[in-house]
Amino acid sequence: MATSAWNGHEYDAVSRQRFAVGDLLIRLAAVRLGDEVLDVGCGTGELTLNLAKIAYPGRVLGIDNAPGMIEVALSKAKAAGIQNLAFRVHDMRDLDLVDEFDVIF
Repeated sequence: MATSAWNGHEYDAVSRQRFAVGDLLIRLAAVRLGDEVLDVGCGTGELTLNLAKIAYPGRVLGIDNAPGMIEVALSKAKAAGIQNLAFRVHDMRDLDLVDEFDVIF
């Protein structure tokens, strides 16, 4: 499967409104302490970081098919020091992990 050439830094620069809507969606998803969460199309991980904080000590996996997005997400996670969070370049059409998660965001 071909990957996207999205630039994560450019995406973040134009996504503030999108992130605000995402925060509302996180509340509606009702993620709880200890939940195992899959964030499909995680982009640069902005919302994935919030999911990990809410779900702790549960784990959160963010996937996106764009390496440029995952590169930025990994950098953010490292800077935040969040341990229950992982990111992977992965196409959602190839998912075989669905039964492993309590919440798919």
